[in-house]
Amino acid sequence: DIPISASAAGTPQSYTASIGGNPMIMVYGFSDGVGSTYGNGVSIGSSTPPTAMFTVFGRSATGSTTVEFANSASTTLFKLLDSGLAGFGTTSPWGLLSVNGNALGAGVPQFVVGSSTKTSFIVTNNNNSGFGTTTPWGKLSVDTTNMDAGTPTFVVGSSSVTSFIITQGGTVGINTTKVDAFTFALGC
Repeated sequence: DIPISASAAGTPQSYTASIGGNPMIMVYGFSDGVGSTYGNGVSIGSSTPPTAMFTVFGRSATGSTTVEFANSASTTLFKLLDSGLAGFGTTSPWGLLSVNGNALGAGVPQFVVGSSTKTSFIVTNNNNSGFGTTTPWGKLSVDTTNMDAGTPTFVVGSSSVTSFIITQGGTVGINTTKVDAFTFALGC
């Protein structure tokens, strides 16, 4: 336990543990003036006060790892490089966000927006993508059963300038937003 000095409110209170003169971890807060602290945080890799509750400073070396989470078998689950590239299931993320689906168990999707009962978008482990479904059966599947009435299934363009449209009923329109009972409509 590190005692708090009897100092005015707002006075920094900290402890830094170093190895060989290199700061490893800092515990930081501000005196509240009555024997406690506020604005507490932990800083790793620097003696600079943390900018959040938990701040990790990188090593400034090209390709060096800032944060890594691994399981009990030492398999990398998440890695954040000093460059800002982050990866799930990979030791070498190559994009701003890299997801290695090969590291997932069977039936575990690579990416999901939504929940298991109401999925807005999904990329499965076999690289199929789906909107409104948890089980896309093609490279791009759109489930229209839960769409709001009048919402098109697929559109290229906007609500005022539409190049291509497919309605919920399967009607197709090209260069038109006025698609009615015809199976195929062409606007000029």
